[in-house]
Amino acid sequence: MAKPAYMETGVDADLARLIKDGAIFIREVGTSDVPTGTSWTPSDASTQLGYYSDDGYVLTPVPGDETNLTGHNGDPLISEAAPGWWTVGFSGLEGNELATATYFDVEVDPSDGSVTVTKASASKRYDVVTAGLDQKDRLILVHYPNVQLDNSSREAITFNRTTLLAYGITFKTFKGGASAPYHFKSWGFVAETGSLEWTSEITGTPTGGTYTLSVDGVASAAIAYDANATAVQSALNAIAGVTGATVTGTTTKTITFTSARMLTADGSSLTGGSSPAVVVTPA
Repeated sequence: MAKPAYMETGVDADLARLIKDGAIFIREVGTSDVPTGTSWTPSDASTQLGYYSDDGYVLTPVPGDETNLTGHNGDPLISEAAPGWWTVGFSGLEGNELATATYFDVEVDPSDGSVTVTKASASKRYDVVTAGLDQKDRLILVHYPNVQLDNSSREAITFNRTTLLAYGITFKTFKGGASAPYHFKSWGFVAETGSLEWTSEITGTPTGGTYTLSVDGVASAAIAYDANATAVQSALNAIAGVTGATVTGTTTKTITFTSARMLTADGSSLTGGSSPAVVVTPA
């Protein structure tokens, strides 16, 4: 039998994901540094957990209790479940202050680095951000604004010569406050496949500075705020792996690649004007 046509369509290998690197940030609950997209960077680098195990971090749904309503003959009519929560778990491998204090749910004594543990339960709340980079350098960023150590899922610490000493931590999610009213919010789960054609526009009327364009995650050299189409085209084709890109237009430029590409922009080095930025949009 010939393969049905529907088996030849509807699949896209470019959308398969493999997380090759990542980072975990643990902050105080209520932090004002709320992510708004994959361009987020932490305001305090010391909140990064450090090395974690090869198992990565695991996001797990935990549905609430389910209620089944049946008819007079026992047939199920309605099944309702409480909202439940999610858990995010990982094993920290570094014996740094952040990992140790989080696992034991205590403060580290700054005078001698000791931890004083008087109970096995945990009650503190945290704000957590996880970031994962896939094989095409596409970022998956997840913000958990209000989490607490899941007392039933914390892993034991193993002391022997064949096992890395690890802090196995699992957080249970709760909704955040007014600025983050969710269990978690994510960017990047929907993999962007790129486009052959893009438009690029500088907004905010800058009077100086530079910007960069990144193709599939690789940034160009700095481009002058008033660069013409020819200069932008040269900068793009100078990126490793990019050939044959064309740029036309003046105020709004049209960028055309020879194959589907992801294009992003960074206008943080533009100066003057009113909140200058670079906006790129797939055609």
